[in-house]
Amino acid sequence: MTAEELKKHFDDAIAALTASLVKRDEEIKNLGDVTAATKKQLTDAEGRFDAITAELAGAKKRADDLELKFGRPGMARGHGGERKSAADMFTESDEFKNMMTKNLLSCGAVPVGDGFSRKDLSGASGSAGMVVIPDIQATVIVPPQRQFYLRGLFGGQTTVSNLVEFICETGFANLFTTLAAAAAAGAQQITVASVAGLYRNQKLWVDVEGPFSISDVATDGSNVVSLNAPLVSAKVAGMSVVSNTYGPKAEGTDAPEMNITYDRQTVPVKTLSSWVPVTRQILLDAPQLNALINIKLAYGLKITEEEQFLYGDGTGESLLGVLNTPSIQHYAWSSGVKTDTKIDALRRAMTLARLAHYPVDGIILHPYDLESIELIKDTMGRYIWVNVNDGGVPRFWRVPALETEAIRPGTSLLGAFSLGAAVVDREQTTVRVSDSHSDFFVKGKMAILVEERLALKVERPEAFVEVAFDAPPSY
Repeated sequence: MTAEELKKHFDDAIAALTASLVKRDEEIKNLGDVTAATKKQLTDAEGRFDAITAELAGAKKRADDLELKFGRPGMARGHGGERKSAADMFTESDEFKNMMTKNLLSCGAVPVGDGFSRKDLSGASGSAGMVVIPDIQATVIVPPQRQFYLRGLFGGQTTVSNLVEFICETGFANLFTTLAAAAAAGAQQITVASVAGLYRNQKLWVDVEGPFSISDVATDGSNVVSLNAPLVSAKVAGMSVVSNTYGPKAEGTDAPEMNITYDRQTVPVKTLSSWVPVTRQILLDAPQLNALINIKLAYGLKITEEEQFLYGDGTGESLLGVLNTPSIQHYAWSSGVKTDTKIDALRRAMTLARLAHYPVDGIILHPYDLESIELIKDTMGRYIWVNVNDGGVPRFWRVPALETEAIRPGTSLLGAFSLGAAVVDREQTTVRVSDSHSDFFVKGKMAILVEERLALKVERPEAFVEVAFDAPPSY
């Protein structure tokens, strides 16, 4: 039986079945029951329809077997879809099943195409199949990404407010007094407000200059202190004179004053965010690309976050970064001795933090600066610094050194990160998707938004030292 003949028999069977159903419904309406003749007619029509359906199924199976036998592209298991006949598509449709279940007289239109006509072998829509089966790669290649260290270095806290108030500790020294009179450059004697706790050979700083060694302390009440070296610059009355130690006091005399200052500070919670427009089809058709977009948005946010942790100026919606925080310590490579390298500059800066009683737990270096340190050679061409790794992390003077593009070339930051500052999270990184933007709803677009709300509080500025690799020392 040809395809045209089979299709005609199928159409006749549908017509006979429909006519029998109409007649049955009329008899039920008018007589309250169905006559024996109509029941037989309906049974014959259903049998005829079932026979035609079985014949169609057999024809389809024979055709499919031939397709597989001859290896037709697009019909092998796992490649392309199974091409169904018009009859199969009709009888398996929801419209036909609904008509038969509810004894309806007709059903809605069922798109079946031309299940019997020949199709070209191509990749076009409606063809019999592709000659070349596409190799669909499920993996999206993610480009290399920068590692993030800063958040892990700082302490971590949370808040439920949009303002964070904290106590900031500055200016610690075990002994503190002030200049009672001005002192000229080159002077080796200074007059202080109190000599309580001062003693010979004690290390002393005048303003930020020093350390000097005390050669004598006047006992006549004049409060004159003699230094082992002249002052480099002139000093004015009221400038600080400090030491890390003090001497025991005699009975009935003044106790030495400690220098420690606490300031109440408030920092607002700021919002970091960015977004990207995508089509709804992308989100539906490429879930892996959707995940990649989310990852990339969060990645960009983390880059901004690290920039803010270091260089935020505290104005507008910007955080106040560590390098712009008042009262952090500073050290310049050029202020060392003539033979100092960048390695020496880092070690001298670590001493400043230790003198403020903060144990250094991290050093941040730009890749260019770490490269220049590791490539330093002696006069015989031998590398001076043999990099010591602990768990894959390089160390300088027993302290982990982190290589990151977050800090700019020519600058390093070291200090007690976990004690000196903390990141306070109001809302951690979140991703939201919505079409409620502009005319996105009618255009079938979606906006993917990533944001976080946080504050940075630098509680102990002296715990940090900014190192400037400005120039090699010349003296």
